[in-house]
Amino acid sequence: MVVRIHTVKGTLYNALADAKKSETRLSKINDLIDLVVNGKSFPYKYILITALAAKASDGSLNPLSLQAQSQLEGAYNARRICHGAILEFEMLELGETLGSVDEPYLCTAARFTELDKSNSERFAHDIDILEALCDKLPLLENAEDAYNGLVYMIQKLLRLKEEKEKNIYK
Repeated sequence: MVVRIHTVKGTLYNALADAKKSETRLSKINDLIDLVVNGKSFPYKYILITALAAKASDGSLNPLSLQAQSQLEGAYNARRICHGAILEFEMLELGETLGSVDEPYLCTAARFTELDKSNSERFAHDIDILEALCDKLPLLENAEDAYNGLVYMIQKLLRLKEEKEKNIYK
């Protein structure tokens, strides 16, 4: 499946506007977002925000997909979405709170065709995150579910950006 980069960019900026004006957004996966954002594993941060933005832009996409070659229905090219929309959005709007990595989909965790608990390159400190992603991402049944998660994740990242800026200017 092909999701257009400009559509994802529009979704990201709509979610940013909602994140700035609303109270904490509830989603089906707030606990997953908390786990990933509060963790140290930058690959999964990029994987999660890419999955949320893509699914929010096209509800038929499978958020477990990492590559278009995946056998999952709704597979898409997550690396293309990340490079075409997420990296620029992070730099311009999120203060590099995801990890400021040029090639997040070259890491071992993102080299599979999809997220799966059996991925052989799991690292001991990331197993809980991989398993949580595999369990929780399928709860996103449609674009609205993903959008609510995206807004919540952006709200968390904006708070991290504020904290980071306060510490710089102390």
